[in-house]
Amino acid sequence: MPEQRRKKKIPVKQTLFVLAVVLVLGLILLIVGTGKIYHGSKKNSQEIEEGVRILKEIEAKTPGTGTSFGTEGGQGTGTSGQGEPTTQAPAEPSKPIDLSAEQEKILAVTEEDYYAKNIAGALQGTVILGDSLTMAAAEYGYIGYDVVVAKIGAGPLTAGDLFEEAIAHHPTVLYVVLGSNDIDNYGGDPNLFIDQYRSIVEMFKEALPGTKIFMHAIMPQQEGVGGEPGFEYRDLYNKALEEYCSQTDGVEYISADFILEAQPELYDVDGIHPVGAFYPKWLTFLADMAGLTK
Repeated sequence: MPEQRRKKKIPVKQTLFVLAVVLVLGLILLIVGTGKIYHGSKKNSQEIEEGVRILKEIEAKTPGTGTSFGTEGGQGTGTSGQGEPTTQAPAEPSKPIDLSAEQEKILAVTEEDYYAKNIAGALQGTVILGDSLTMAAAEYGYIGYDVVVAKIGAGPLTAGDLFEEAIAHHPTVLYVVLGSNDIDNYGGDPNLFIDQYRSIVEMFKEALPGTKIFMHAIMPQQEGVGGEPGFEYRDLYNKALEEYCSQTDGVEYISADFILEAQPELYDVDGIHPVGAFYPKWLTFLADMAGLTK
């Protein structure tokens, strides 16, 4: 398709100047043409002086110096498509996310950093248990299936085989990354949610007494895109999970929300699953939280 030629904008300053000149000259010609030159007319003199003053004022002013011409580069009053006056408010600066040094470090991690620091090696001997969000880390090739124990659609009520597989690995560190697929099972009741997750933790603590357990927050969906049922309770459930972990020995709560909140471009088009570039950051974060990196 040929590129449409953009119409050249005529500067408002020049337009007003030309209009004023035309008006003043027209007034003079009209007076001369009718033979009525009132040299001593006070009204005529005031009109001419006013016209000259306007011309000088327009000539002196330039866009963006505080005038209200609605020109590019200036803030002021313009007109809408309907001809009604509109006010252009200055754009509000984006509010920076309050990030700790660790979070800033994670956000800056690149794929090259991930491999240079051998994060996959640091995570050897651990298990990351989860659903498709976790499985993607192995599918993208950033970590092996000897670390990732996951399947599509996994949840506390459907991941029994994953639990057995995780225990069979005898990991030094276990990350439990579940919740997205069963979030609508609890009707917004955080007590029912915690009861289910408490049973999982107690099972792992009994089977793996020397293993450090990290309970991962339910990951967020992209605002305005993801729309899975039950996600309106996510914050409520995560808060309850964090409180439970704080009261349980050998169990810690972690959340990677800050990655997707600060860099929403890491969401895939469905607004639920992250793209590949998310995983070097996330896996580095997991390793850091367990003290596995230098």
